[in-house]
Amino acid sequence: MTNNHNIVVEIDATRENWKICVRVVRLWLVPDFKNKKLSHSLEMGDRIHTTVKRTLVYKFQNEIKKGKCYSFHLVGVAYNIGGFKTNHHPYKLIFRFSTKVILLEDGAVPNIVYDLVPISTIMDGGLDVDYLVGKAALLNSINLDLIIISTIMLL
Repeated sequence: MTNNHNIVVEIDATRENWKICVRVVRLWLVPDFKNKKLSHSLEMGDRIHTTVKRTLVYKFQNEIKKGKCYSFHLVGVAYNIGGFKTNHHPYKLIFRFSTKVILLEDGAVPNIVYDLVPISTIMDGGLDVDYLVGKAALLNSINLDLIIISTIMLL
């Protein structure tokens, strides 16, 4: 990753335009609830949530693929509010018409890094229900110390 890109922890509301290198770990289309043939938005999420609104889905949906690395230029930022979130980052990225998407080499961004959660937190009901939690896999099936939580919306 080059030095002129921002890192996820730097992203806040102090600027209007951001430039970030990402690996698209999770990618899904949110259907329009009134017309299932239309998409409401294109969503990506892992370390920071990213949204492509309905009016721009046509522009980006064939350009972005799950598992690939990209440089996103001129993305906006908004507060990460709402009933369901994919991560704990206080902000999310918003694609605009001026946003540029550049495909990078696969090794440009490290592979997935999971958040490990003690199984006792899950069994005791200690997870925040405002965050989307998808697949859970046992890391150590002998003593069940940890499980891997990956934040995906199940389709």
